[in-house]
Amino acid sequence: MHKPLPKERKDLPYPFGFTLIELLVSVAIIAILSTVSLASLRGFGNRQTVKNASGQIVTDLRKLAIDAFSGVKDNTCDGPDNILGNTDDDPLVGHYLYMSPAPTNQYEVGGACNVGGTLTKFKFETKTLPASVNLVNYTIGPDSTILFKPANQRVEFYNSAPNNTLLSPGLVGPQRFEVTDATIIYRVTVDYQGKITQEKLP
Repeated sequence: MHKPLPKERKDLPYPFGFTLIELLVSVAIIAILSTVSLASLRGFGNRQTVKNASGQIVTDLRKLAIDAFSGVKDNTCDGPDNILGNTDDDPLVGHYLYMSPAPTNQYEVGGACNVGGTLTKFKFETKTLPASVNLVNYTIGPDSTILFKPANQRVEFYNSAPNNTLLSPGLVGPQRFEVTDATIIYRVTVDYQGKITQEKLP
């Protein structure tokens, strides 16, 4: 009895594995998608950085307004008896935000009292924005102060420090400046009534 001949092996219609060309094409597609995704993430990160910086300034401005309208002072204003809260306290001038010409990513916030006829700052500190973010396009100029007054709940604008030239409402409108990384721009506006707004420019 003859044994049946072994069946001839037939190749499968689709071989297992990938060719080198298929692998190269796949790697190229993954690289392109990764590049696009990283660029989008970087753009989102930049937008968020500028938005957060603008939000920080608006938050600081609103806190200054509240502190001024509430008459917040410290021991710098305690008067001759050195006891804060007595009738001889030095008068509160207000709370301010000062923007200097350089560096353009810093600004100063604080309060000021009239101590013996001299404007004296208290609780002041320099705030620094991310290095990529700058304050630009000021209405008044890059060396200016926004001062929130305690008595009439209004705002005064000054060239340079608060004890320098007071700009009357007839000379300038609301103080506007932009927070930008040269691509993304947020505009912050403060008017004489103390209204603070923020908007993203196209």
